[in-house]
Amino acid sequence: MKLGLMSLAISLVLGILLGTIQTLNKDHILDHIGTGYIIFVNAVPALVSFSLILVFGARVLKLPSLYSINDPIKSAVMPVVCLAMGSIAHYALWTRRYMVDELNKDYIRLARVKGMSSRNILFKHVLKNAFVPMIAYVPASILLTIGGSLLVERYFSIPGMGPLMTDAIGRYDTSVVQACVIIYASLGIIGVFLGDVAMMLFDPRIKLTGGGESR
Repeated sequence: MKLGLMSLAISLVLGILLGTIQTLNKDHILDHIGTGYIIFVNAVPALVSFSLILVFGARVLKLPSLYSINDPIKSAVMPVVCLAMGSIAHYALWTRRYMVDELNKDYIRLARVKGMSSRNILFKHVLKNAFVPMIAYVPASILLTIGGSLLVERYFSIPGMGPLMTDAIGRYDTSVVQACVIIYASLGIIGVFLGDVAMMLFDPRIKLTGGGESR
């Protein structure tokens, strides 16, 4: 959970920053570099990118290749980077997409006609409105860090909940498998609900209604 929360914080900051930079430099070199990173992360299998990080971190930066409770800071660097890579690309992709969509809306044109600066438009209106659709996934992402990451925890020999269910399946331990399924399902359902609540709190235009009414 600690590694997951650290990677989530890093991916939110860097992903939104990268998406904002891409929007400011749309169709220019920085936008192409960011797009290249997103394509690379999504196209290359996770084991290949993890292996590249492992080789670079172990040989160049002299970081431990396996997790150790005796040196948790250094040994957590590469797992956190591996966990954050995909999320950074995800948040950057959607931040750019939503911000570009917002920039083409009528209220942005009206703000420019009124003489509002591009910086104020970007940070007071565009970024805030672009973040609303993404905030729905943040609570679920936070809760699912409890479950860990099966691939990263196995790759770096991290003791955690990630490999627990697969190990239990291999041992035919039905009780543990059922418990893990209940935990993961509960975290997912609670995360979706909290995501809707977060959208309502972040954007006053969104209301939760009952009785079959639309949101």
